[in-house]
Amino acid sequence: MKTMTRSTAGVLVVALDGEMDTIDTDGLGHSLEQIAAESPKSVVLDFSGVAYIASCGIAMLIHFVQGVRRAGGQVRIASVNPRVQLVLDMVNLRSLVQFDGTVDEAAARLNG
Repeated sequence: MKTMTRSTAGVLVVALDGEMDTIDTDGLGHSLEQIAAESPKSVVLDFSGVAYIASCGIAMLIHFVQGVRRAGGQVRIASVNPRVQLVLDMVNLRSLVQFDGTVDEAAARLNG
């Protein structure tokens, strides 16, 4: 799993690319912990490159969202493919974080 970050309109966009599974757990977990430690105020997780998510990936995602929130920040998830969205809906992730169709929509809502 690769992560790339960029800023757009005051929002930190974290693009994820690959599979969120046990093979890449350590690297992704470390990257997300570093990002959360910087206490960003507005974060969009760009899931356009995520092809698969396992339970360990969901756990990392929840931990990241909670960490950003504890520091006073907000997180939205954007551009999720239907297969991954089905898994996230099955674990009711919408009760924790909001989803948007595109990164631009998510950034606009964070700035609005």
